[in-house]
Amino acid sequence: MNATNNIDILLVEDNPSDIFVLKKMLNASSLHVNTLYTTDRIVEAQKALKTQRFHVALLDLSLPDSFGIQTYLGIKSAVKEIPVIILTGLNDADTAIEALKQGAQDYLVKGKFDSDLLTRTIQYSVERKKAEEALLVSEEKYKQMFYQNFFPSWIYDPVSLKILEVNDAAIKKYGYEKEEFLTLTLKDIRPPEDIPKLLGTMGEHNNKGQFKLWRHKKKNGEIITVEVTFFPVNYLGKVASQAQIHDVTEEVSLQKQLKEQQKAEQKNITAAVLKALESDRAHLGEELHDNINQILATSMLYLEHAKNHIEVRDNMISKSLKVISCAIEEIRKLSRTLIVSDIKEIGLKKAISEMTSNISLVKKIQIVLNMENFPEKKIKEEVKITIYRIIQEQLSNILKHANASSVLIELKKEENQIELEIRDNGKGFDTTLHRKGVGITNITSRASLYDGIVHIDSAPGKGCTLRVTLPTKN
Repeated sequence: MNATNNIDILLVEDNPSDIFVLKKMLNASSLHVNTLYTTDRIVEAQKALKTQRFHVALLDLSLPDSFGIQTYLGIKSAVKEIPVIILTGLNDADTAIEALKQGAQDYLVKGKFDSDLLTRTIQYSVERKKAEEALLVSEEKYKQMFYQNFFPSWIYDPVSLKILEVNDAAIKKYGYEKEEFLTLTLKDIRPPEDIPKLLGTMGEHNNKGQFKLWRHKKKNGEIITVEVTFFPVNYLGKVASQAQIHDVTEEVSLQKQLKEQQKAEQKNITAAVLKALESDRAHLGEELHDNINQILATSMLYLEHAKNHIEVRDNMISKSLKVISCAIEEIRKLSRTLIVSDIKEIGLKKAISEMTSNISLVKKIQIVLNMENFPEKKIKEEVKITIYRIIQEQLSNILKHANASSVLIELKKEENQIELEIRDNGKGFDTTLHRKGVGITNITSRASLYDGIVHIDSAPGKGCTLRVTLPTKN
Protein backbone atom coordinates (compact mmCIF):
# COMPACT_ATOMS: atom_id res chain seq x y z
CA MET A 1 0.00 0.00 0.00
CA ASN A 2 1.36 3.35 -1.03
CA ALA A 3 0.93 6.08 1.63
CA THR A 4 -0.54 8.36 -1.06
CA ASN A 5 -3.44 5.99 -1.80
CA ASN A 6 -6.79 6.55 -0.17
CA ILE A 7 -7.51 4.04 2.58
CA ASP A 8 -10.81 2.96 4.12
CA ILE A 9 -10.66 1.98 7.79
CA LEU A 10 -13.16 0.17 10.01
CA LEU A 11 -12.76 1.19 13.68
CA VAL A 12 -14.60 -0.99 16.19
CA GLU A 13 -14.20 0.77 19.55
CA ASP A 14 -16.62 1.78 22.33
CA ASN A 15 -14.40 4.18 24.32
CA PRO A 16 -14.96 7.81 23.14
CA SER A 17 -11.55 8.89 24.45
CA ASP A 18 -9.74 6.14 22.53
CA ILE A 19 -11.73 7.01 19.39
CA PHE A 20 -10.72 10.66 19.74
CA VAL A 21 -7.02 9.77 20.17
CA LEU A 22 -7.04 7.38 17.19
CA LYS A 23 -8.71 9.97 14.94
CA LYS A 24 -6.15 12.55 16.00
CA MET A 25 -3.28 10.14 15.26
CA LEU A 26 -4.71 9.25 11.84
CA ASN A 27 -5.11 12.94 10.97
CA ALA A 28 -1.46 13.50 11.90
CA SER A 29 -0.23 10.51 9.92
CA SER A 30 0.99 10.24 6.33
CA LEU A 31 -2.01 8.06 5.51
CA HIS A 32 -4.71 9.53 3.30
CA VAL A 33 -7.83 8.19 5.03
CA ASN A 34 -10.75 8.22 2.62
CA THR A 35 -13.32 6.71 5.00
CA LEU A 36 -13.19 6.07 8.74
CA TYR A 37 -16.26 4.04 9.73
CA THR A 38 -16.70 3.71 13.50
CA THR A 39 -18.98 1.46 15.51
CA ASP A 40 -19.05 0.20 19.10
CA ARG A 41 -20.84 -3.10 18.42
CA ILE A 42 -19.54 -6.28 16.81
CA VAL A 43 -22.96 -6.82 15.24
CA GLU A 44 -22.74 -3.47 13.46
CA ALA A 45 -19.19 -4.28 12.36
CA GLN A 46 -20.43 -7.54 10.77
CA LYS A 47 -23.08 -5.60 8.84
CA ALA A 48 -20.56 -2.99 7.68
CA LEU A 49 -18.15 -5.67 6.44
CA LYS A 50 -20.91 -7.17 4.31
CA THR A 51 -21.91 -3.89 2.67
CA GLN A 52 -18.72 -1.82 2.54
CA ARG A 53 -15.15 -2.22 1.37
CA PHE A 54 -12.32 -1.67 3.87
CA HIS A 55 -8.55 -1.89 3.64
CA VAL A 56 -7.96 -2.53 7.34
CA ALA A 57 -9.90 -3.01 10.59
CA LEU A 58 -8.92 -1.69 14.04
CA LEU A 59 -10.65 -3.88 16.64
CA ASP A 60 -11.08 -3.44 20.40
CA LEU A 61 -11.72 -6.84 22.01
CA SER A 62 -13.88 -5.47 24.85
CA LEU A 63 -17.22 -4.31 23.45
CA PRO A 64 -20.72 -4.03 24.90
CA ASP A 65 -21.93 -7.03 22.89
CA SER A 66 -18.74 -9.10 22.78
CA PHE A 67 -15.60 -9.75 24.85
CA GLY A 68 -12.15 -11.26 24.46
CA ILE A 69 -11.21 -13.66 21.69
CA GLN A 70 -14.89 -14.09 20.80
CA THR A 71 -14.87 -10.51 19.51
CA TYR A 72 -12.30 -11.36 16.86
CA LEU A 73 -13.91 -14.71 16.07
CA GLY A 74 -17.17 -12.82 15.53
CA ILE A 75 -15.78 -11.11 12.41
CA LYS A 76 -13.06 -13.59 11.40
CA SER A 77 -15.05 -15.08 8.57
CA ALA A 78 -15.81 -11.61 7.18
CA VAL A 79 -12.21 -10.36 7.19
CA LYS A 80 -10.43 -13.07 5.24
CA GLU A 81 -8.91 -10.49 2.91
CA ILE A 82 -8.76 -7.60 5.39
CA PRO A 83 -5.94 -7.20 7.95
CA VAL A 84 -7.20 -6.82 11.52
CA ILE A 85 -5.17 -4.89 14.10
CA ILE A 86 -6.16 -5.61 17.68
CA LEU A 87 -6.41 -2.66 20.11
CA THR A 88 -5.76 -3.92 23.60
CA GLY A 89 -4.83 -2.88 27.13
CA LEU A 90 -1.75 -4.09 28.98
CA ASN A 91 -3.81 -6.70 30.83
CA ASP A 92 -5.22 -8.18 27.61
CA ALA A 93 -1.93 -8.88 25.81
CA ASP A 94 -2.40 -12.67 26.07
CA THR A 95 -5.81 -12.42 24.44
CA ALA A 96 -4.37 -10.24 21.69
CA ILE A 97 -1.67 -12.83 21.00
CA GLU A 98 -4.35 -15.51 20.82
CA ALA A 99 -6.13 -13.35 18.23
CA LEU A 100 -2.88 -13.21 16.24
CA LYS A 101 -2.75 -17.00 16.27
CA GLN A 102 -6.31 -17.04 14.99
CA GLY A 103 -5.42 -14.81 12.04
CA ALA A 104 -5.26 -11.19 13.17
CA GLN A 105 -2.36 -9.29 11.62
CA ASP A 106 -1.02 -7.32 14.59
CA TYR A 107 -1.89 -5.68 17.90
CA LEU A 108 -1.24 -2.34 19.56
CA VAL A 109 -1.31 -1.67 23.29
CA LYS A 110 -3.39 1.43 24.09
CA GLY A 111 -1.35 4.30 25.45
CA LYS A 112 1.88 2.72 24.17
CA PHE A 113 1.89 3.86 20.54
CA ASP A 114 1.97 7.15 18.63
CA SER A 115 0.92 8.30 15.18
CA ASP A 116 4.10 7.02 13.48
CA LEU A 117 3.79 3.55 15.00
CA LEU A 118 0.09 3.39 14.11
CA THR A 119 0.90 4.40 10.53
CA ARG A 120 3.64 1.80 10.14
CA THR A 121 1.48 -0.89 11.72
CA ILE A 122 -1.36 -0.20 9.29
CA GLN A 123 0.97 -0.04 6.30
CA TYR A 124 2.84 -3.19 7.24
CA SER A 125 -0.37 -5.05 8.12
CA VAL A 126 -1.84 -4.31 4.71
CA GLU A 127 1.40 -5.37 3.02
CA ARG A 128 1.63 -8.53 5.09
CA LYS A 129 -1.99 -9.38 4.38
CA LYS A 130 -1.34 -8.97 0.69
CA ALA A 131 1.69 -11.21 1.06
CA GLU A 132 -0.31 -13.89 2.86
CA GLU A 133 -3.07 -13.79 0.30
CA ALA A 134 -0.51 -14.10 -2.47
CA LEU A 135 0.98 -17.10 -0.69
CA LEU A 136 -2.39 -18.80 -0.52
CA VAL A 137 -3.07 -18.16 -4.20
CA SER A 138 0.27 -19.37 -5.52
CA GLU A 139 3.51 -20.49 -3.89
CA GLU A 140 5.37 -19.58 -7.04
CA LYS A 141 3.84 -16.12 -7.10
CA TYR A 142 4.86 -15.64 -3.45
CA LYS A 143 8.44 -16.65 -4.24
CA GLN A 144 8.55 -14.16 -7.09
CA MET A 145 7.26 -11.42 -4.81
CA PHE A 146 9.78 -12.37 -2.14
CA TYR A 147 12.77 -12.21 -4.45
CA GLN A 148 11.70 -8.98 -6.12
CA ASN A 149 10.70 -7.22 -2.92
CA PHE A 150 12.23 -3.74 -2.71
CA PHE A 151 12.98 -4.31 0.98
CA PRO A 152 15.76 -6.71 2.02
CA SER A 153 14.16 -9.91 3.24
CA TRP A 154 15.10 -13.42 4.30
CA ILE A 155 13.53 -16.59 5.64
CA TYR A 156 15.08 -18.22 8.69
CA ASP A 157 14.62 -21.12 11.09
CA PRO A 158 13.17 -19.62 14.31
CA VAL A 159 14.90 -22.30 16.40
CA SER A 160 18.44 -22.43 15.01
CA LEU A 161 18.22 -18.88 13.56
CA LYS A 162 19.84 -20.21 10.36
CA ILE A 163 19.07 -18.16 7.24
CA LEU A 164 17.25 -20.43 4.76
CA GLU A 165 16.48 -18.06 1.88
CA VAL A 166 17.36 -14.48 0.99
CA ASN A 167 16.23 -11.99 -1.66
CA ASP A 168 18.25 -9.82 -4.02
CA ALA A 169 17.67 -6.63 -2.01
CA ALA A 170 19.25 -8.23 1.07
CA ILE A 171 22.24 -9.44 -0.94
CA LYS A 172 22.77 -5.92 -2.28
CA LYS A 173 22.28 -4.24 1.11
CA TYR A 174 24.52 -6.53 3.21
CA GLY A 175 27.23 -7.28 0.64
CA TYR A 176 27.19 -11.09 0.91
CA GLU A 177 26.86 -13.41 -2.06
CA LYS A 178 23.79 -15.61 -1.86
CA GLU A 179 25.87 -18.72 -1.08
CA GLU A 180 27.58 -16.84 1.79
CA PHE A 181 24.25 -15.62 3.13
CA LEU A 182 22.87 -19.15 3.33
CA THR A 183 25.75 -20.18 5.62
CA LEU A 184 24.91 -17.48 8.17
CA THR A 185 22.62 -17.32 11.18
CA LEU A 186 20.95 -14.22 12.61
CA LYS A 187 23.77 -14.05 15.16
CA ASP A 188 26.33 -13.55 12.36
CA ILE A 189 24.73 -10.29 11.24
CA ARG A 190 24.59 -8.82 14.75
CA PRO A 191 27.35 -6.98 16.62
CA PRO A 192 28.71 -9.40 19.28
CA GLU A 193 27.38 -7.27 22.14
CA ASP A 194 23.81 -7.51 20.74
CA ILE A 195 23.70 -11.32 20.53
CA PRO A 196 22.50 -11.86 24.16
CA LYS A 197 19.58 -9.54 23.45
CA LEU A 198 18.79 -11.47 20.26
CA LEU A 199 18.81 -14.82 22.07
CA GLY A 200 16.62 -13.36 24.80
CA THR A 201 13.89 -12.55 22.27
CA MET A 202 13.88 -15.85 20.38
CA GLY A 203 10.53 -16.85 21.86
CA GLU A 204 8.91 -13.75 20.40
CA HIS A 205 9.72 -14.86 16.87
CA ASN A 206 6.70 -17.14 16.90
CA ASN A 207 4.36 -14.14 17.04
CA LYS A 208 2.93 -12.55 13.93
CA GLY A 209 3.89 -9.15 12.72
CA GLN A 210 6.30 -8.10 15.45
CA PHE A 211 8.77 -5.39 14.49
CA LYS A 212 11.75 -4.12 16.43
CA LEU A 213 14.75 -1.85 15.99
CA TRP A 214 18.01 -3.78 15.71
CA ARG A 215 21.63 -3.08 14.87
CA HIS A 216 22.85 -5.18 11.94
CA LYS A 217 26.40 -5.76 10.77
CA LYS A 218 27.13 -5.80 7.04
CA LYS A 219 29.89 -7.89 5.46
CA ASN A 220 32.26 -4.90 5.45
CA GLY A 221 31.73 -4.40 9.19
CA GLU A 222 29.47 -1.35 8.84
CA ILE A 223 26.79 -1.16 11.53
CA ILE A 224 23.33 -0.06 10.40
CA THR A 225 20.11 0.47 12.35
CA VAL A 226 17.18 -1.41 10.90
CA GLU A 227 13.53 -1.97 11.59
CA VAL A 228 12.78 -5.68 11.34
CA THR A 229 9.31 -7.04 10.70
CA PHE A 230 8.94 -10.80 11.02
CA PHE A 231 6.09 -13.27 10.70
CA PRO A 232 5.69 -17.03 10.30
CA VAL A 233 5.66 -18.60 6.83
CA ASN A 234 5.46 -22.10 5.41
CA TYR A 235 8.84 -22.92 3.90
CA LEU A 236 9.17 -26.30 2.18
CA GLY A 237 6.48 -27.73 4.40
CA LYS A 238 8.04 -26.48 7.65
CA VAL A 239 7.19 -23.53 9.86
CA ALA A 240 9.79 -20.78 9.39
CA SER A 241 9.92 -17.03 9.84
CA GLN A 242 10.30 -14.30 7.27
CA ALA A 243 12.04 -11.05 8.16
CA GLN A 244 11.61 -7.82 6.20
CA ILE A 245 14.29 -5.18 6.73
CA HIS A 246 13.94 -1.42 6.59
CA ASP A 247 17.17 0.58 6.96
CA VAL A 248 16.43 3.53 9.28
CA THR A 249 20.06 4.46 10.05
CA GLU A 250 19.79 7.94 8.57
CA GLU A 251 16.38 8.54 10.13
CA VAL A 252 17.61 7.56 13.60
CA SER A 253 20.70 9.73 13.17
CA LEU A 254 18.58 12.74 12.15
CA GLN A 255 16.26 12.18 15.10
CA LYS A 256 19.25 12.10 17.42
CA GLN A 257 20.61 15.33 15.92
CA LEU A 258 17.19 16.95 16.29
CA LYS A 259 16.99 15.96 19.96
CA GLU A 260 20.48 17.35 20.55
CA GLN A 261 19.52 20.61 18.82
CA GLN A 262 16.35 20.87 20.88
CA LYS A 263 18.32 20.19 24.03
CA ALA A 264 20.85 22.89 23.12
CA GLU A 265 18.07 25.37 22.34
CA GLN A 266 16.42 24.63 25.67
CA LYS A 267 19.73 25.25 27.42
CA ASN A 268 20.03 28.60 25.63
CA ILE A 269 16.52 29.58 26.67
CA THR A 270 17.19 28.56 30.27
CA ALA A 271 20.45 30.52 30.27
CA ALA A 272 18.68 33.59 28.86
CA VAL A 273 15.94 33.36 31.49
CA LEU A 274 18.51 33.05 34.27
CA LYS A 275 20.36 36.02 32.79
CA ALA A 276 17.11 37.99 32.85
CA LEU A 277 16.62 37.10 36.51
CA GLU A 278 20.16 38.22 37.30
CA SER A 279 19.46 41.48 35.45
CA ASP A 280 16.33 42.03 37.57
CA ARG A 281 18.33 41.36 40.72
CA ALA A 282 21.07 43.75 39.62
CA HIS A 283 18.45 46.41 38.95
CA LEU A 284 16.99 45.84 42.41
CA GLY A 285 20.46 46.14 43.97
CA GLU A 286 21.20 49.38 42.14
CA GLU A 287 17.90 50.92 43.21
CA LEU A 288 18.40 49.89 46.83
CA HIS A 289 21.99 51.13 46.91
CA ASP A 290 21.85 54.28 44.82
CA ASN A 291 18.41 55.57 45.73
CA ILE A 292 16.69 54.12 48.78
CA ASN A 293 19.93 53.64 50.73
CA GLN A 294 20.86 57.28 50.17
CA ILE A 295 17.42 58.47 51.31
CA LEU A 296 17.64 56.41 54.50
CA ALA A 297 21.18 57.67 55.08
CA THR A 298 19.86 61.24 54.94
CA SER A 299 17.19 60.35 57.49
CA MET A 300 19.87 58.94 59.78
CA LEU A 301 21.83 62.21 59.55
CA TYR A 302 18.74 64.20 60.53
CA LEU A 303 18.12 61.94 63.55
CA GLU A 304 21.76 62.12 64.65
CA HIS A 305 21.62 65.92 64.42
CA ALA A 306 18.38 65.95 66.41
CA LYS A 307 19.97 63.78 69.09
CA ASN A 308 22.90 66.17 69.58
CA HIS A 309 21.06 69.49 69.13
CA ILE A 310 17.99 69.86 71.28
CA GLU A 311 17.11 73.30 69.88
CA VAL A 312 16.43 71.87 66.35
CA ARG A 313 15.22 68.43 67.39
CA ASP A 314 11.59 68.88 66.31
CA ASN A 315 12.61 70.30 62.95
CA MET A 316 15.10 67.48 62.32
CA ILE A 317 12.59 64.78 63.31
CA SER A 318 9.99 66.35 61.01
CA LYS A 319 12.47 66.33 58.11
CA SER A 320 13.44 62.75 58.91
CA LEU A 321 9.79 61.66 58.79
CA LYS A 322 9.40 63.25 55.36
CA VAL A 323 12.51 61.50 54.10
CA ILE A 324 11.31 58.14 55.47
CA SER A 325 7.93 58.69 53.73
CA CYS A 326 9.87 59.32 50.54
CA ALA A 327 11.79 56.06 51.04
CA ILE A 328 8.53 54.18 51.56
CA GLU A 329 7.15 55.62 48.31
CA GLU A 330 10.33 54.65 46.44
CA ILE A 331 10.10 51.11 47.82
CA ARG A 332 6.47 50.95 46.70
CA LYS A 333 7.43 52.04 43.19
CA LEU A 334 10.28 49.53 43.09
CA SER A 335 8.01 46.75 44.29
CA ARG A 336 5.52 47.66 41.59
CA THR A 337 8.19 47.11 38.92
CA LEU A 338 9.12 43.70 40.36
CA ILE A 339 5.74 42.30 41.39
CA VAL A 340 2.98 41.90 38.82
CA SER A 341 0.28 40.41 41.03
CA ASP A 342 -1.72 43.59 40.38
CA ILE A 343 -2.35 42.36 36.83
CA LYS A 344 -4.79 39.74 38.08
CA GLU A 345 -6.52 42.27 40.33
CA ILE A 346 -6.57 45.45 38.24
CA GLY A 347 -5.92 44.09 34.74
CA LEU A 348 -3.07 44.33 32.26
CA LYS A 349 -4.17 47.64 30.72
CA LYS A 350 -4.32 49.46 34.06
CA ALA A 351 -1.03 47.92 35.19
CA ILE A 352 0.71 49.14 32.02
CA SER A 353 -0.96 52.56 32.34
CA GLU A 354 0.28 52.94 35.91
CA MET A 355 3.78 51.94 34.85
CA THR A 356 3.85 54.47 32.00
CA SER A 357 2.34 57.19 34.22
CA ASN A 358 5.07 56.70 36.81
CA ILE A 359 7.69 57.02 34.07
CA SER A 360 6.10 60.19 32.67
CA LEU A 361 6.13 61.78 36.12
CA VAL A 362 9.91 61.68 36.34
CA LYS A 363 10.93 61.71 32.66
CA LYS A 364 10.00 64.16 29.94
CA ILE A 365 8.57 61.54 27.62
CA GLN A 366 5.09 61.03 26.17
CA ILE A 367 3.88 57.43 26.21
CA VAL A 368 0.68 56.47 24.36
CA LEU A 369 -0.98 53.08 24.96
CA ASN A 370 -3.42 51.55 22.45
CA MET A 371 -5.16 48.30 23.50
CA GLU A 372 -8.54 48.76 21.78
CA ASN A 373 -8.31 45.45 19.87
CA PHE A 374 -6.96 43.37 22.75
CA PRO A 375 -9.53 41.08 24.47
CA GLU A 376 -7.69 40.98 27.78
CA LYS A 377 -10.16 38.67 29.56
CA LYS A 378 -9.48 35.86 27.04
CA ILE A 379 -5.69 35.86 27.58
CA LYS A 380 -3.99 33.62 30.15
CA GLU A 381 -2.47 35.31 33.18
CA GLU A 382 1.06 34.01 32.53
CA VAL A 383 0.94 35.41 28.97
CA LYS A 384 -0.19 38.81 30.27
CA ILE A 385 2.69 38.81 32.76
CA THR A 386 5.11 38.06 29.91
CA ILE A 387 3.67 40.95 27.88
CA TYR A 388 3.99 43.28 30.90
CA ARG A 389 7.63 42.27 31.43
CA ILE A 390 8.49 42.75 27.75
CA ILE A 391 6.97 46.24 27.76
CA GLN A 392 8.75 47.04 31.03
CA GLU A 393 12.08 45.83 29.61
CA GLN A 394 11.75 47.78 26.35
CA LEU A 395 10.72 51.00 28.14
CA SER A 396 13.79 50.58 30.33
CA ASN A 397 15.92 50.22 27.18
CA ILE A 398 14.35 53.37 25.70
CA LEU A 399 14.93 55.41 28.87
CA LYS A 400 18.56 54.27 29.13
CA HIS A 401 19.65 54.51 25.51
CA ALA A 402 17.14 56.09 23.09
CA ASN A 403 16.86 59.72 24.27
CA ALA A 404 13.29 59.59 22.92
CA SER A 405 10.51 62.12 23.52
CA SER A 406 7.59 59.89 22.57
CA VAL A 407 6.70 56.20 22.64
CA LEU A 408 3.69 54.38 21.13
CA ILE A 409 2.66 51.01 22.57
CA GLU A 410 0.13 49.03 20.51
CA LEU A 411 -1.19 45.68 21.73
CA LYS A 412 -3.76 43.70 19.75
CA LYS A 413 -4.92 40.17 18.98
CA GLU A 414 -5.21 38.96 15.39
CA GLU A 415 -6.77 35.50 14.90
CA ASN A 416 -4.43 33.05 16.66
CA GLN A 417 -1.67 35.43 17.69
CA ILE A 418 -0.96 38.41 19.91
CA GLU A 419 0.89 41.33 18.31
CA LEU A 420 2.83 43.83 20.42
CA GLU A 421 4.55 46.85 18.87
CA ILE A 422 6.59 49.43 20.80
CA ARG A 423 7.75 52.37 18.65
CA ASP A 424 9.93 55.29 19.80
CA ASN A 425 11.35 58.39 18.06
CA GLY A 426 14.77 58.10 19.70
CA LYS A 427 18.22 58.06 18.21
CA GLY A 428 17.99 54.44 17.03
CA PHE A 429 20.90 52.09 16.42
CA ASP A 430 22.53 49.79 13.87
CA THR A 431 20.86 46.38 14.29
CA THR A 432 23.79 44.62 12.58
CA LEU A 433 26.21 45.57 15.35
CA HIS A 434 26.70 43.42 18.45
CA ARG A 435 24.97 44.87 21.51
CA LYS A 436 26.50 44.40 24.94
CA GLY A 437 23.28 44.89 26.93
CA VAL A 438 20.94 42.09 27.99
CA GLY A 439 17.67 43.96 27.43
CA ILE A 440 16.85 42.51 24.00
CA THR A 441 18.13 39.09 25.11
CA ASN A 442 15.70 39.18 28.03
CA ILE A 443 12.82 40.10 25.73
CA THR A 444 13.72 37.33 23.27
CA SER A 445 14.01 34.71 26.02
CA ARG A 446 10.64 35.65 27.52
CA ALA A 447 8.96 35.50 24.10
CA SER A 448 10.61 32.18 23.20
CA LEU A 449 8.99 30.51 26.21
CA TYR A 450 5.70 30.86 24.29
CA ASP A 451 7.20 30.17 20.83
CA GLY A 452 7.11 33.90 20.16
CA ILE A 453 9.00 35.83 17.48
CA VAL A 454 10.84 39.11 18.13
CA HIS A 455 11.69 41.55 15.31
CA ILE A 456 13.59 44.83 15.68
CA ASP A 457 13.50 47.59 13.06
CA SER A 458 15.95 50.44 13.73
CA ALA A 459 18.68 52.57 12.23
CA PRO A 460 20.78 55.50 13.50
CA GLY A 461 18.56 58.60 13.72
CA LYS A 462 15.43 56.59 12.76
CA GLY A 463 14.10 55.55 16.16
CA CYS A 464 13.30 51.93 16.98
CA THR A 465 10.30 49.64 16.48
CA LEU A 466 10.08 46.41 18.49
CA ARG A 467 7.54 43.85 17.26
CA VAL A 468 6.70 40.74 19.27
CA THR A 469 4.33 38.03 18.00
CA LEU A 470 3.04 35.41 20.44
CA PRO A 471 0.96 32.51 19.07
CA THR A 472 -2.10 31.68 21.11
CA LYS A 473 -5.08 29.35 20.92
CA ASN A 474 -7.26 31.67 22.98
